[in-house]
Amino acid sequence: MKNIFITILIITMLALGAGVYLVLKNTGAGQDPPLVPGFPTSTPISPSAPNPDATISIAGEGGSVSVKNFLLDETTVTDKSNPGQYYIAGEFSPASNNPAYSIVYKEKDQAFTIGLWREPLSQTRTHAEEEFLRVLGISKEAACRLRYVISAPYEISPFYSGKNLGFSFCPGAVEL
Repeated sequence: MKNIFITILIITMLALGAGVYLVLKNTGAGQDPPLVPGFPTSTPISPSAPNPDATISIAGEGGSVSVKNFLLDETTVTDKSNPGQYYIAGEFSPASNNPAYSIVYKEKDQAFTIGLWREPLSQTRTHAEEEFLRVLGISKEAACRLRYVISAPYEISPFYSGKNLGFSFCPGAVEL
């Protein structure tokens, strides 16, 4: 009788342990740190089959623009807090090692935001432009057709904050 009781107790404990394991596994406990509102958490995108020749179409003025599929690039990072938002170049936070710029793509709007985080703005914009063209594999003319904003925060430039500076090589760009 004592052996049956011990056997039932062991089976119950194993079943209970398996149940706890499955609950924790399905809720993702222990895998990622909790999200903190206002603080972007990010993870690299894991492409299923990287193809360096792959392209995607992005909406632009006068039709779509074919660009290199930067979403497959190993340096592209997805923002867990904002689904459909990707950090494609630079640092995503101005507090990260004093980055010069960041380039963010918002899939819903098919638009890019380039933040300039360091003076002199003209030099920083030039570096961001070069990286943008390289990552997307496009010409200056094609870049001008895309939806984008290039800006600097008030802390960096009170004079230029709140303005779309534009690509230096596009019509209507602000001269820095």
